[in-house]
Amino acid sequence: FFLMIRRPPRSTQSRSSAASDVYKRQLIHNALSSFLVFLSLIAFGIYELLLSSKEDNSYIPLENNPGIGLTLKALLEHGWRKRKPLLGFLAASFVVCCLILPVETFDLRICGHNERFGSDLLAKYSVTSRSTRLSKFYPDRDLFNSILCGGGAPCHVYVTLPQLAGKYAFLNVHTTLDFAKPTVTVDDGTTSSPVTISKTFRLEHVEPAARRAHHVYLLTLDEGKTYNIQINYGGVRVTKVYKTPPKDLSENIIFVAGGDVGNTQASSSLFQTVGKRAPSVVLIGGDITYDNAMPSCIYTFDEFLLTVQQAQAKAGFMFPIILAVGNHDVGVNALAEKAFKGGNPEDIPLYFHIFPQNFPLNEGGVYLLEPAEPSKRTTLLYHSFGPLSFFTLDMGYLYTPADPIQTSFIQNTANSESPGKVRFAQYHNPIYPSCGRTKKEGSLIDQAKQNLLPLFTQNRFAAVFENHFHYLKRTKPFENGTVLLGDGAWGVHLPHKCRINNDSPPENIAHYDSVNHVWVITLNRTHVVYEAITADSELLDRYVQPISP
Repeated sequence: FFLMIRRPPRSTQSRSSAASDVYKRQLIHNALSSFLVFLSLIAFGIYELLLSSKEDNSYIPLENNPGIGLTLKALLEHGWRKRKPLLGFLAASFVVCCLILPVETFDLRICGHNERFGSDLLAKYSVTSRSTRLSKFYPDRDLFNSILCGGGAPCHVYVTLPQLAGKYAFLNVHTTLDFAKPTVTVDDGTTSSPVTISKTFRLEHVEPAARRAHHVYLLTLDEGKTYNIQINYGGVRVTKVYKTPPKDLSENIIFVAGGDVGNTQASSSLFQTVGKRAPSVVLIGGDITYDNAMPSCIYTFDEFLLTVQQAQAKAGFMFPIILAVGNHDVGVNALAEKAFKGGNPEDIPLYFHIFPQNFPLNEGGVYLLEPAEPSKRTTLLYHSFGPLSFFTLDMGYLYTPADPIQTSFIQNTANSESPGKVRFAQYHNPIYPSCGRTKKEGSLIDQAKQNLLPLFTQNRFAAVFENHFHYLKRTKPFENGTVLLGDGAWGVHLPHKCRINNDSPPENIAHYDSVNHVWVITLNRTHVVYEAITADSELLDRYVQPISP
């Protein structure tokens, strides 16, 4: 319907006046566009009246009529007698096109796998406008308050990890732009100290109701300890509990892995089950909220972060999250390449704005102990704590599987590790998909088989978590016991059937199924146990792997 979706201007005028101007222009544009639709319907109606009057001999030719006014009068009288339904249709069209349509399509967006945002379209996408979002959000007061990000408690509090995950963590706090920066104090039970290293990033390029400040605090911690974190903001004190991962295998270590999450009932239910398992860390292998790199879909991150915090309430503490990048985190299509080099904030996907996961390097190659700027955040991540290490990789979004930067990153990092590490990796697009592929995906699969799989087996990775195809999958062990688990079905709507292909011949696949699930991984001194479970904790698959010396 000739609707235009506009971004906020890139000028430096105040955010309130800039937003007001943008949305006034958009509403006026929608109204004018809808009025043009209405005029076209009127023309269609007049044509129908002329045609029908000619057919029943009541047609009045314009050239034989003394004036256009009398002709129109005759048409209206004829239409009232013969075409009451058509005139009723035109009246209804006026109401729809000139009143309802401009409001209901105001700030129109399409976000995938988000059942609570709007009307479903083609099963996996939701059409949403400002009107549908507010009407859907309002009954859920927690979600509604987190989206408005007003005064009182912070909107969101969550933890991501930098490279030296055993010693440091990023505490992320979202607040309104209108209050002073929160103060944070960490208490380990014996001493209490303020957090002095922090940075604030202003999310001002998203729509006004979601604009906010994102504060990132650097926590310096010891492994295997519990901390009380006090956040003072706007006269309100919020206390959170954070448990650092164990420093060794004197006790079992539990973590969870999955991908292709979305904001659905399935994903929410699985998060609740994850919280009950009290994991030390949660790996999410891309396609997090299906925002498709659209700034106005920040609402999808609001619901995702609220769901994470509800799961943490079940666990009794904040568990950190490590997130890989997927195609719907940087674009729409199946293998959406995305390159950005600074520039405007709106050109950088929200994935990079909301999840700081790395320290930047100085010119000498030394880590600066602060969160990287969004334009400097990377998709190649390394996190290590205790006996575990996690490699988060990129399957064709900022780096290809054959990119020397990525292959060198894996090998050099593995070479620098201390002996005895149990290694895991995660990424989005699988090397051995459970089913189906496009031509472009096939090219990346071939690259990954040639360049990445040998690195995993040679460096004795225990398991690699793959995603993207929305199925449950486990391969048979490869050389040195490496097993590939997937394929990303945390909360997405599942495909109805699986097209088996030659990328994953039956001799390589040990188990696959179509079901929403996550993998729960438990490590003890001698073995790693992998269990695929549903939201009801039903056991779908189980695999026990000895820990390689």
